[in-house]
Amino acid sequence: MKKFTAFLLALLVLLSSSCSAKEKADPIRTIEDSLVQQLSVYGAENIVVYDSSELTAEILENRNGRLIVERCIGTVTNAEEGDGMMFNSPDPQFSYIGYRRVSQPLENGAVVLSYMVYNPKNNYVDDIAERYDFVLNIEWGRLGEICVSSDM
Repeated sequence: MKKFTAFLLALLVLLSSSCSAKEKADPIRTIEDSLVQQLSVYGAENIVVYDSSELTAEILENRNGRLIVERCIGTVTNAEEGDGMMFNSPDPQFSYIGYRRVSQPLENGAVVLSYMVYNPKNNYVDDIAERYDFVLNIEWGRLGEICVSSDM
């Protein structure tokens, strides 16, 4: 797992330095495509990415071998404690997300893209096997534009 994470981070650094202008305008799509590609390289099959707002308990309870990946977009609300708020939560009352384990230094207002990879070997709704967090270098005002234009 550590080798995979290191490889993925190295790949993302490479991609971020060699993206075309169009790809730089859509960092979420670039990161997501790279993540799915790397999961495939490491043997994952039937990968389906859902926006957090679209993922339901019914989907998770009936994944039957599919690798479900949940996309969460949020912001850091308390960097000291690692607290955050998701923008794409299915229920605004449950929009909390924790960033305590993010290895990069965080600042309040930072935009974070998180992917939760659910265990494909069972149908438990809370069995997240892996999590990947990416601190995005996006101006706050451009986030909505990027999310809408990426057709996710």
